Amino acid sequence: MRRQILLLILFSSQLAGIAKNASATDLGIWSWSQANFATPEARDKMLSFCVAEGISHIDQHVSITRTEEGYRLRNADALKQLLIASDAEDISINALRGERNMFFQENHDRAYAQLEAILAFNRDLPEGSRLAGIKYDVEPYLTDEWRAGEESREKIIRDYLSFLTQAKKLITEAGSDLDLCVDIPFWWDKPEFASSLNGEEKLLIHHIIDLTDWIGIMSYRREATSGEPRPCLCTTGGDSCFQPGPS
Repeated sequence: MRRQILLLILFSSQLAGIAKNASATDLGIWSWSQANFATPEARDKMLSFCVAEGISHIDQHVSITRTEEGYRLRNADALKQLLIASDAEDISINALRGERNMFFQENHDRAYAQLEAILAFNRDLPEGSRLAGIKYDVEPYLTDEWRAGEESREKIIRDYLSFLTQAKKLITEAGSDLDLCVDIPFWWDKPEFASSLNGEEKLLIHHIIDLTDWIGIMSYRREATSGEPRPCLCTTGGDSCFQPGPS
């Protein structure tokens, strides 16, 4: 049975009880700061927080650098130690990546090479202490190209789906069981974002579900208008979905 995960956001190592009012089968967090796992003390602090708050999954951002030999993960040893320690606490971890234009066609080759670096890193880890997946938090709707609408936006959608198609192929060909996951906005189910892929016309969100193992639906706003319920986030894997109600 797939787990149902409510994701919270952890931008830094300031771990004040952000999950106190949350309720879910399982809780998860985004962790964007490298400082959260850079030292033994930081790793212990984050994992202790997760255990105390019932959090069983972390989307941990990983930084990737280019060397003469190709792309490699920064802080690879620290991330390895985090994965080993998290396994002991039964906490799963995804490698989190995200730039708003990462899935643009002109950036595909670089993003594929970076994915291969993550696959190579994961392959060398002890069995049982490996990444659960790779999570792409890519928000092309924040770009001028998306805002231009019409043909420009349609191309971005095609590029987005093309990247996921090839990324899934790379993971499969590598013999990896790494899950391919993405975060998407709740409004990508609108008919205006429908697209054709391999001769099949579908809503954008349905194409994405077909191409990935898990999606996170970002169903929240930074500011609520009067009378609105508190923001929330829904994640779904397969046919299971969890969305917390207002608190």
